[in-house]
Amino acid sequence: MPADVLSVVRNGAFLTGAQWSEAVLRAVFVIAIARLLGAEAYGIWNYAIGAYTLGVLCSIMGTDVLMARQVGRAPEEATPFIAAALGLRLVLLLASGVALALFALLAAEDSTLQLALLLTVPALFARGLALWSRPIFTGLERAGMVLRITGSIRLLELVVGLVILFATRDVLLVLGWHAVSWVLEALVSYRLVQRATGLRGPRFSRAQVMPVLRAGMPIGLAAMAVAALTTVPVLLAVPLGFDLQAVGQLGIAVQLGSLLTMAAQGFLNASLPVLSRRTDSEQTGTGSHGWLVVLATLLLFAPVCLLAWQFGGPLLALVLGEGYSRAAELLWLVLLVAGASVVPNGYWQLLVVAHRQRAGIFPSWAGLLLSLGLLVFTDLHQTLEGLLWAALAGWILRASLLVAASLRIREADQNPT
Repeated sequence: MPADVLSVVRNGAFLTGAQWSEAVLRAVFVIAIARLLGAEAYGIWNYAIGAYTLGVLCSIMGTDVLMARQVGRAPEEATPFIAAALGLRLVLLLASGVALALFALLAAEDSTLQLALLLTVPALFARGLALWSRPIFTGLERAGMVLRITGSIRLLELVVGLVILFATRDVLLVLGWHAVSWVLEALVSYRLVQRATGLRGPRFSRAQVMPVLRAGMPIGLAAMAVAALTTVPVLLAVPLGFDLQAVGQLGIAVQLGSLLTMAAQGFLNASLPVLSRRTDSEQTGTGSHGWLVVLATLLLFAPVCLLAWQFGGPLLALVLGEGYSRAAELLWLVLLVAGASVVPNGYWQLLVVAHRQRAGIFPSWAGLLLSLGLLVFTDLHQTLEGLLWAALAGWILRASLLVAASLRIREADQNPT
């Protein structure tokens, strides 16, 4: 097996293990909160997690892809870029933190939900810093480090969190501990990045940060739309009038769907350094990457959707209890939405490594606007299924436009006029 393929498989396995360990351990929280406190408490947990996660994703501004590409291409020259990316990340996290706090104080009517949102502000900063480190380890092809850090700290979060949950039955205290655990991961990750790269600290000077911002903005603008499209069903449920019980049912289904998404994204993220090297050296073999991702996504998600459609009810009743039949009804549709979100990402990566990331802005925003438009101008906003169908339409439009843009640009590059 070629060395590049081995690198993707090895690092993909590590990154998938890290993401799955994070998702599975959090799923244990889902089960514990659902069984001990009920769907309403889980609705508070899931809504708060979704809101601050949106803030984290909006603060990345494409630097995760840029750092993995830069480090994978020339790791010995990447430290100044990493430092500037860190400075930009901290500034954007500050803006996202302020926005989240204002949203909690001004928009959340339920006092418990308001406090839950405020408790996640420290988690936003810490998680943003921890996620900054992961593409650096990916670019260095040391993704095993990500697995060790994530696995150990998320396990600590689980053990202590379950003790807090069983002792107090208070979802707010569990959210507070969740924030503390991310602070721990951020500190450990930052220290290990310093050892691996010689990084001395962030750089905030305009001359250093602005090139990173300009390079990352096309990816960041597309990623903002993707993040919003990902969180539309859950975050819009409360403003549209659904109670926290319904939000909890939807959130449980979405959390289970994220397991497959994380598995697929682990291998996709691991392939980026290899794609960058192949593109830079003009090696062949990158053209098949897009359709191979489409094929792998279909092979992964299609049977799981069918299984969820047929057996989702008994499975969730066994794991969560009889009170979650609504989540079981939504599960197959959630998995379908998750698959649609992953399908075109191989073509997106080809655009990124070819420095054509601007082509991803319009498909992502078009998908988001279609989803929001369907909720505003149709009756889809009246049911949880409608929220998911609107999101699915947005993802399908994004996928179609992204694949078309990638193929058109590739053809133009191969046949210049």
